[in-house]
Amino acid sequence: MVNHSAGRHWFINSAKDLNRKLHLEQLTGKSLLIAGAIAWGLSFLISENPQYVRDSILYIKNLTGIFDEIHWQNIAETLIWAIPSVFVVYRLIVKLSRISDLTNKLENHLEKLAQLAYINY
Repeated sequence: MVNHSAGRHWFINSAKDLNRKLHLEQLTGKSLLIAGAIAWGLSFLISENPQYVRDSILYIKNLTGIFDEIHWQNIAETLIWAIPSVFVVYRLIVKLSRISDLTNKLENHLEKLAQLAYINY
């Protein structure tokens, strides 16, 4: 909304409101479902092939020397929740940065429209 005589303008909807109303970029929870699938897949892999997983973890332990005091089953159980958690945090950071970028672009566009209304009046 532009008041030409006062030389002021206001926005009826902010950029955040427009994003929310138009459903441009939103948190949907798909990453949580994917993380659940990753956790389920890792659990299935570990339960179906415990010898292969045990040998792989022991190989890494012997190769690197890390995890010397930790039992291989504890490492496998930690991986079941750690890998999906890292995935969710990564996706959250990416999504929030995209929402922030979109909001900034919408704010700039709304400001340009208001400035254009001053010129065209």
